[in-house]
Amino acid sequence: ALYRLLARLVGVTIDPPAPFARQASWPQTVAAALTDGVGWRSLGFLLLQSIVMTPLGYGVVLGVVISAVLVVSPVIWAITGEAIVSFDEPVDSLGIYLLLSAGGLLALYLLAWVMIGIGRAHVWLAEALLAPNDR
Repeated sequence: ALYRLLARLVGVTIDPPAPFARQASWPQTVAAALTDGVGWRSLGFLLLQSIVMTPLGYGVVLGVVISAVLVVSPVIWAITGEAIVSFDEPVDSLGIYLLLSAGGLLALYLLAWVMIGIGRAHVWLAEALLAPNDR
């Protein structure tokens, strides 16, 4: 239900699957749960999410943090006088810091497009695995 709600935020409507029907006895309920295709698809979706999105999300967050630091690096260097970026040697040039800042801005722009693509792939996967069977 949470992923269907999140998909609705980007304009995609995923109809909920039929609710799980409990059986008369406990063993029949367990057997029905183990043969429920919707439940297995939902677990598959969550497994794919955890395997794919955890490292991908970590990379995107790390990229945003590094890019944001590069954007503000000329200001930090100008205020403190301490080099916060080094390439074997500390960088002590305002021109290089301004160039790194421009690179950070470009990286933030590109990371925004990466996040849009990830969101679209996420919605496609949710629609493929969480939608009812009757499509």
